[in-house]
Amino acid sequence: MVILETQLYEQALVIRSQLGDEAAFAELLSLHGPRILRFTRQMMANFRMLREMSQSSEHGPHLEPKEAEGMRDAMLSLSMTTNWAVAFCTAWIADSVALLGMGSLVTVTFVLVQRRVTLQQININLAKISDQLRALETTATSPTKEVFS
Repeated sequence: MVILETQLYEQALVIRSQLGDEAAFAELLSLHGPRILRFTRQMMANFRMLREMSQSSEHGPHLEPKEAEGMRDAMLSLSMTTNWAVAFCTAWIADSVALLGMGSLVTVTFVLVQRRVTLQQININLAKISDQLRALETTATSPTKEVFS
């Protein structure tokens, strides 16, 4: 699965807006607001049509062919819209999981690199201390010259 730069940017905007960044939320709203509004209006229109048809069918013993066709079309449209919404949300969740996985991988890599650097620094400092101890040991064991007068 290839993640595009725009997807990463939008996911970063989502995370920033979840953390309370109003500018990120405003940018997300400007990017996706019109599509969300269109989708919501379409869903509400389909629900209103279904409600009206179900109420009209309760009063009569059968549906007129035109009403039945309209109800079938509304059900099909609602089903397609719902399927699209489920697919969209599933893709969004999958992208989020992928982003979290990459973040985890980066974090583990960072910890391992940091550990390696710390161990190298400790080894360098231990080598310096060892050299200093050897220098002290050689000066302590070297014979002192006493001058007799």
